[in-house]
Amino acid sequence: MATLKLQLDTNYQPKGVSAEKATYPLVLKVSHRRIAKKIPTAHRLRRQDWNTDKESINRSYPNAGRANAQVKDMHATALVVTQELSKAQLKQMTVYQLVDIIETVLNEKAVKK
Repeated sequence: MATLKLQLDTNYQPKGVSAEKATYPLVLKVSHRRIAKKIPTAHRLRRQDWNTDKESINRSYPNAGRANAQVKDMHATALVVTQELSKAQLKQMTVYQLVDIIETVLNEKAVKK
């Protein structure tokens, strides 16, 4: 079964920037069959702007309400895609195939807006 999680990708450490001022990409982490793949969002946050427990952007981030709505919509869309696939289909898919489907749906949704 696939799992989805919003996560601040702190593996990337910008050079020449202090840890307090560094920004990190916010990603949607898709895990399936013990392999994880990340789908980037349009947001880059400082550590203090991200709430890991609630998986949400703190108010200290500019336009936090709008950013949270966009990120939660992306997460919800990806969740719907994984739920629409049957268990048999998911068992036969790799995480790369699943991410391709999710990205296709997200791109189509973005074009419609």
